[in-house]
This record gives sequence, structure tokens and C-alpha cells, in this order.
Amino acid sequence: MQYVQPFAAVLALGLLVGHPLPAAAGDDARTVEANDNLRAAGTVDGDTVTIALRAARGAWRPEGARGPALTIEAFGEETARLSVPAPLIRVRRHDAGNFHPQ
Repeated sequence: MQYVQPFAAVLALGLLVGHPLPAAAGDDARTVEANDNLRAAGTVDGDTVTIALRAARGAWRPEGARGPALTIEAFGEETARLSVPAPLIRVRRHDAGNFHPQ
């Protein structure tokens, strides 16, 4: 099964919106966590993948909880923390995709 990872398309779509995208409420929403890319983002219904992403600035601690925090811009699913790298997007060839950036 071949997968396509259209990260560039999602990034371009976010840039085309032309305004900053808000983060979800709460301190946890601004914490950036490491993404191990073991779970694909979104939901699958038949041959359609639906993904609700948000982009925001957040605090990333690449050296762990006690290390210094870096303020970065990152993507996250609407109901999850921001992540680095961005959420894994898997779409099979010929599947439809619904992307909802916020």
C-alpha cells in the first residue's frame, strides 16, 4: 500500500490563509511534544481522510522537561497538543482528503 505524506500542501494551505491561526485554550495547548509518528492523524471514513489541524506558537523542550524551552511554530490536531514533527498525514493513492486548518 502506497502512502503520500502531503505536509507541504498543508503548510502551503496554512500560509495561504493569510492570518495567524489560533491555538486551543489552555496551557497544554501551547506545549509542543515530540511526535513519534506511530499514529496517523485524522479519521478515515471509507475512502476519505478528514484531518482538523491547527497551527500555533508553543514551547518546545528538546532536552526534556528540565531543559530550556524554545518558542517555535508547530502544527497539531485540533484536539491534541502541538507536535514536532507535525502530525503524520497518511492518504492512500486515490483517496479523498478533507483538511480543516484552523
